[in-house]
Amino acid sequence: MAYFLHKVGVKEGALVLARAGKEPFLVSGPYEKGRVACVLGSPNGDPAEGQTGFWEWDDWIYLLRDATWWAKRHREIDAP
Repeated sequence: MAYFLHKVGVKEGALVLARAGKEPFLVSGPYEKGRVACVLGSPNGDPAEGQTGFWEWDDWIYLLRDATWWAKRHREIDAP
């Protein structure tokens, strides 16, 4: 569950790694001599019973870790 998303246009060459509904939620891509990963959601809101805020999802830390590792690599690798 994500209550707030920055609405963006995804540039050519960028990868949408996760969506919230139909909207991009985690986007990555090349920038100058490196890479960038951007989370477009904000951990605001109070999920209803039976819903889980993305910030409380058990695998959130792993998704964020993997996106960060991908962004900081200096050598060319295949997209995640």
